[in-house]
Amino acid sequence: MFSSISTEPEKLKKPTNGTEPRKIQVVIACGRPLLHVRSSPLPPISMPTMSLHLERHKVQSALSASGIEMEVQHLPEFTRNSLAMHIEEAEDDPDIVVMCGSGTSWDDGKLLVEDGFASADLVNLGDLHLVVPKRPRLLVAIGNFSHNFGKLATEEGVAPVVIILNDTEAAGSADSYEFLSLVLKGLVRSNEKMTIQQSFDQVAQRFQEEKRPATYAAIFVALRAVAPPRPLPVIQGTCRVLDMSGMAALRSRQNPRVFRQLGFDGRSQEMWAIIDGMERSCAYNKVIICGSTGSGRTEIAAQLVLWMIDRAKVTCAICASCDKQADVAHSVRDVNSLYDMFGALLTLGMAARKQDDLRKSVLLRTLRSIRAVLWIDDWQCLADKDKVPIAKLLSEFPSNVRIIITCRGEKDHLQVQNLQSMVPDAKLFPLPDLNAALSQKMFFTHMERIMFGDDHVSDIEFENRFHKSGPCSKLGDLDKETRALLKDTCDNRLGTFGQSHVLALHLLAASSAAATSIRTVLSRFKDEQEVEYGFAHGPDEPHCRSDALFLWPAMCVAHYFLSEEQKRLTIILVRVGAPLHADELAQVSGYTPKEVVGIVNVLYGMRIVSRTPTGLVYVIPAIRDNILWHMSRRSRMEKETEGMFRLDDFRTEPWVKVFCSVGAGEMLKATLNYFSVQGGAWSELMAAHHMRLAVEALSMDASTGAGGQMTLLYDMYFKLVRTWFFEWERGGIKAPGGFEAALDGRHIACRPIPVHYVALRNALMQVNQLASSKERQRAACEAMASILFSIGEYEGAEGVTRWASSINQELAKKPY
Repeated sequence: MFSSISTEPEKLKKPTNGTEPRKIQVVIACGRPLLHVRSSPLPPISMPTMSLHLERHKVQSALSASGIEMEVQHLPEFTRNSLAMHIEEAEDDPDIVVMCGSGTSWDDGKLLVEDGFASADLVNLGDLHLVVPKRPRLLVAIGNFSHNFGKLATEEGVAPVVIILNDTEAAGSADSYEFLSLVLKGLVRSNEKMTIQQSFDQVAQRFQEEKRPATYAAIFVALRAVAPPRPLPVIQGTCRVLDMSGMAALRSRQNPRVFRQLGFDGRSQEMWAIIDGMERSCAYNKVIICGSTGSGRTEIAAQLVLWMIDRAKVTCAICASCDKQADVAHSVRDVNSLYDMFGALLTLGMAARKQDDLRKSVLLRTLRSIRAVLWIDDWQCLADKDKVPIAKLLSEFPSNVRIIITCRGEKDHLQVQNLQSMVPDAKLFPLPDLNAALSQKMFFTHMERIMFGDDHVSDIEFENRFHKSGPCSKLGDLDKETRALLKDTCDNRLGTFGQSHVLALHLLAASSAAATSIRTVLSRFKDEQEVEYGFAHGPDEPHCRSDALFLWPAMCVAHYFLSEEQKRLTIILVRVGAPLHADELAQVSGYTPKEVVGIVNVLYGMRIVSRTPTGLVYVIPAIRDNILWHMSRRSRMEKETEGMFRLDDFRTEPWVKVFCSVGAGEMLKATLNYFSVQGGAWSELMAAHHMRLAVEALSMDASTGAGGQMTLLYDMYFKLVRTWFFEWERGGIKAPGGFEAALDGRHIACRPIPVHYVALRNALMQVNQLASSKERQRAACEAMASILFSIGEYEGAEGVTRWASSINQELAKKPY
């Protein structure tokens, strides 16, 4: 029999012994080239060097050369669950599954796949049946696969026949695809009288006679009792690629380790509707994707761009955000920044052309000659005066340029209606909220993965999902009231928010952090519901953006689930203010490199920290700003009364306690010394940043009475170094590639600070001596004021000068 999993085996797998031949169903799971793999203690791996498109083309060409009637479907990405999701939702079970772009030779016990975010993920070979849930008739693995992969795949009953072709070898790279096509062609010529193994042996013998032995090929056949072999229903014909390929796999980026991605689920229908209109019927080339926070606008747009790139629909993809605080390489603030972005990416040479008509003509002429896609995210963040010029320019783009715009709000929201009126030829796609049952399932699944690891298999019965069973009980003793309120939240009865499960998690974690009843927190949420996303903020709180719904749950999850060591390392990264490698972080924190790697992996999974492709670790800017904001207000916690979460309820807030326990002390001294001896532009900026932290943490107000002036002095020095750091004309550097490029290039740009800054820097480095000596303070103020006047910072210079005058008056009164 084919498989006990299939509910209708007689419909999907009819006998093929000459009775009813049909088209063979083929699924190609091809992973993208990975940016990096997990670090030590894992050994380096040998990955195929060919690109994703070239490998897909070679596999498809080999299938076409076999002369078999078949339908081929491609997966957009090969993760631990994308293939399974595609097979489960396909109309017919696959006859042949082709895996490529991965491997196991470097580790006989694990399969390397993507994690959905251009990094490597590992799947135990014992769990291979979860990756391929239904038993195909033939499994083909192309890449650096070990024999243990084929052995375990057949012993576990994943497939009755497994063929491994190592295209990373010289001979395999040249002949492996021809070998595969000849094996399949032999089945056609024999009119199904030859088995796959017999055809394989025949082709291998032929290659041996031609003095090109197929050492790169291996075949494994399962025992009949484990997985009985079934002949392929081959008929002569052509290979056809299905248009609707791998749509179910578009949800595979739902990696539970990454917090912000949980909102993207159940969106394949909307995804296919957009693709159908833009690519198949060509009814429009501009789309507007709107929806509430967490509904998946950004993720759908990103998947659309990836879909177009993978299928060579476009030759150029340009992505930008209108949010000034977004962690992206390109931002659009007005029409001039849009021109600058296109000029830099397409090398149009528009820098010397300041006239709008000249720049427009150059841009439009270039766009007519290329196939491009432009994605503008968070349109609502643009100022009203800048929206009309940008929309007018977009309306003049040629039809070969596809434009995707995302905007927060429902379809009847004022922001969305204004956007529609400015771009009338764009098709509007409003995204509905997530299904309540799906939100509840994602809530508990995410919590279990965090606590028990990525390999944890949930035992929760989601039909009765709020009665604890199995490992779910370890999440805590949820009483009847808590379960009812969380269920109410997940059922979207509190509002029209996309990530209702995030709100449930928010309430649970906030209740635990505040040591108060969840009903009290819920009542405050309802009281503040008229404020955007239930988070009250005023004009003096610029850090509180409309994306607070994403930020607050991440912080609350950290309150509830992170250990003291994990919180301490997060605070250290906030204090350092710069991205560090694991060994650098170990030097600053006092942990061993192995401990640092383990802690960072948890923080990365919780979406508290992020990593660059070169392995640098840094706290996500929005969370870093939120932590610093809370710490700056900790002295006013008892007086705070406004807002959904009144800070007097957070007197035992773990972040405050950990932050104060880390303090300045040895950690600040270590980081300050570390950056002061590094040299180079970035290190000078970080040294100035830690001087400010030292002044704040040592409470100069209580010891010297000059805390405010001392803070002003160090703030001005940091501003001075930052100005020099980012502006070309003052000898600094300017990062051309966005935030992460600036991080990775901090050691490359080793330009020292100007000579006349050095004496001032050395004086400010001695924080304690400066605080106890009026003469030192006066000398530092005079040096600082002269430099500030020279660069045009007159307001700061006047403040420093006033302090210097007051010091002179105090010294004049002092008896000698």
